[in-house]
Amino acid sequence: MKEEEKQAAATWDATTFVTYQVNAIGLSGFKSTEVLLDNQANVSIMRPELLSAFEKVDTEVRINGVGGVQLSTDETGYLPDFFRVYSSRHTKANVLSFADVEDMYDIMYRPQESFTVHLPERDIIFYRRDKLYVADFSRPVVAVTKAYTNAEEARAQAAYEIIRNWISIDR
Repeated sequence: MKEEEKQAAATWDATTFVTYQVNAIGLSGFKSTEVLLDNQANVSIMRPELLSAFEKVDTEVRINGVGGVQLSTDETGYLPDFFRVYSSRHTKANVLSFADVEDMYDIMYRPQESFTVHLPERDIIFYRRDKLYVADFSRPVVAVTKAYTNAEEARAQAAYEIIRNWISIDR
């Protein structure tokens, strides 16, 4: 075996993980509910607060960002209205792969202003901010009056979580 083939074989055998590139991952200054629509990302990754229906993956993945920032994860979660994405508490930004979103939904572009993703029930607008396109995925706050007991409120919250998880699995 030639020396080059030996080196290639050694490198191949040592590689037991998958590596993806996400170019906006090293940036800071984002709220945990803000999501970037990134046409340079070949994978989507989110903080767990935005996800449901978590699952472990068979092979740990390493995700690289600009400047060599790298994180590892072995978990995915479902992003409501979208698809399964990688999940990590350590990501500095929530990133959606533009290509993956475009494969599911029509996207309208307003030059130097926004990208609008047309979901079946609503639109999500990613506004331009500092050369990036960002949308806030904050969940609406449900106000509960004191007309309900704590037990009734807990049962309602449990029912809401069951329905939300059922919907996410059904898609």
